[in-house]
Amino acid sequence: MRKRKIFISLFEFLIVLCAWGGISQSYCQGQWEELCYFTYQTNFLVGVVYLWSAIATLTGKRRPWPWLRGLALVFIFVTGLVANTILPAPNYATEYRAYGFIPNTLLVHITVPLLCLINFILFERHKHYKWWFPLTWPLYIYVWFDFIVIRADIFPHAGVDPGSHNPWPYWFINVNKVGWASIPRTFLLFTIFFLILGYILFTADHFLPRTAVVKTTTEEEIIQYLQTRKMKKIQKIATSFPQIDLSDCSFNEIK
Repeated sequence: MRKRKIFISLFEFLIVLCAWGGISQSYCQGQWEELCYFTYQTNFLVGVVYLWSAIATLTGKRRPWPWLRGLALVFIFVTGLVANTILPAPNYATEYRAYGFIPNTLLVHITVPLLCLINFILFERHKHYKWWFPLTWPLYIYVWFDFIVIRADIFPHAGVDPGSHNPWPYWFINVNKVGWASIPRTFLLFTIFFLILGYILFTADHFLPRTAVVKTTTEEEIIQYLQTRKMKKIQKIATSFPQIDLSDCSFNEIK
């Protein structure tokens, strides 16, 4: 079982390396303006969530909140789908190469979404998503768009690519080209897209095994965990009501 935990933790560390390696041009070469891209922000978030998860898997500590894990998954899936359908195809020959040999868009647009999908199906514990999670996940795109608009208004010539003076990271939100009238329609479509993808993820979470396909917890560890929780509850009651005698309580059976 320990070997399984180490394997899963290493897989999650691989996701972190791919996610943060894919955006390494921003911090390795000081091109911080590239963090305006939704892709870069999403891969940074994925790195944070899966680093937390990898450490928690090894140490047995608290894992990232299900809401946060779902948020990172929906964002990275949207990133992959949009990049491979709406955006123009990248030229890998001229791209920045993460770790010196991997084209960065290959990592952030294809590799990381696929690794996150595999991790979700095989290694993640399920049946934790609430029905309202997908309703909240799309809200960040409005915050992100407000940030882009404010930045473009204050710094109209601050590009998002090296040597560029275009402050708009994507053509479909460039109000100078598409006009303000098209923005509500664009974000309505994206909201619907987020909701559909979010509820697909929610449905998958409820149909997949609770303890993950590849389990990291034995039945004995689960029973021990439940016994510990039960012990803590009884101790709390004993502290609140010292007049009650709880000395005969048994922890051998977990219902």
